[in-house]
Amino acid sequence: MTSVYMLLLGVYVVARFPERRFRPVRGKRWSASWSILRRGSSLVRASRVILGIFAATFLVNGVVNAFGRYPLRLVDAGLSVDPLVWLGGVGVLTSLAGAGALCLVRQHFNGVRTLRRGFVTACTVGAVGVTGLAVAPGENSGSLAVLLAAGALPLTHTFTTIWVNRQTVSAVRATVHSLLAQAKYLGEIACGFAVAAVAQLATMPVALLICGGLLAAAALLVQHLGSPRPEPAP
Repeated sequence: MTSVYMLLLGVYVVARFPERRFRPVRGKRWSASWSILRRGSSLVRASRVILGIFAATFLVNGVVNAFGRYPLRLVDAGLSVDPLVWLGGVGVLTSLAGAGALCLVRQHFNGVRTLRRGFVTACTVGAVGVTGLAVAPGENSGSLAVLLAAGALPLTHTFTTIWVNRQTVSAVRATVHSLLAQAKYLGEIACGFAVAAVAQLATMPVALLICGGLLAAAALLVQHLGSPRPEPAP
């Protein structure tokens, strides 16, 4: 059913948001593509801020992938309601919380400092939630921890997307986002596999504590990024 909804959403986006001022590349397309990739890669390597964003994305998405197993921890903690109903309610609440947080950021946005502060805050709240779920003695405290983590973790993607947009020029922006996506997938594979191995060899609470440590490391990494270079014109 989710696939059907995504297909309908794609059709709506294609019909509602047509691409304008598109300039097709004529001539040596492979050469032009390679040139764009090389320029985007050079920009990433030259920017300490973007490299830090990539590293933080790697860590955070490893946690996001592993945190998807939290219903098992809640069941162990004594979840008494229907997990499907509970998860649906959590999804609605986190979506509302995320929308409210984005509105707040938009109202008080003042540049890169806001993005850095927002990312660090989201990681910190997520770390508290994940760690709280690991040590939660019952379903109520575990549910509260899940709400914290599930509401905070998706915001990290929003902050990194906006941050990368402000650190790149339009000519290579899509390429840099593609490279950022690769960092995301590598994090899901590498960190997610490691956390899953810990959960299998030890316990789920231990794996969740490691997830909390990864989020804390991502927050510290971004917090200590140097002053960014002047933002290019869009």
